[in-house]
Amino acid sequence: RPIWLTVCAVLTLALAGESVAQAPDGVDDLLKHADNIKTSNNTEFLQIVQGLDRESSRFSGTQHAWLDYLKAWQSGYTGDFEAAVPALKAVINETADPTLRVRAQISLVNDQAFTSHYDEAYAGLSELLAIQPHVADKDARMLVFAVAALLYNEAGQYDLAFNYAER
Repeated sequence: RPIWLTVCAVLTLALAGESVAQAPDGVDDLLKHADNIKTSNNTEFLQIVQGLDRESSRFSGTQHAWLDYLKAWQSGYTGDFEAAVPALKAVINETADPTLRVRAQISLVNDQAFTSHYDEAYAGLSELLAIQPHVADKDARMLVFAVAALLYNEAGQYDLAFNYAER
């Protein structure tokens, strides 16, 4: 399916981000770097997350929320959806950071689709598509379209999937 390859390429580029960037130094930089390399260098991602977790007692609320998101994302990435789904829902419900909320919702929709909870996944996708124009973070807006393309492709809605992939 050509749409699948296009969406995979978009997601890879979006999620790989700064995988060749120089080593970050502050907590916010480390969180961002970990987020950017989570699929392209999962081993380094895990090392960063574990190191941040050890130091998390001095983090701000937003930094804690991003760390919780990264740990929840990893659970989904490794197939531990029983841990990932409630952890992602907790991040969504507890964070005031709009970009983080959208990123966690994207991961949640993805994990729900993987576990064949399609009603919840499509309901979450509808919410994401409705708020997408108001999302300030360009990468998060793009990921909303990428997840929409993936879900509609899997449902056999190829024209709709292609439309979202092109966006």
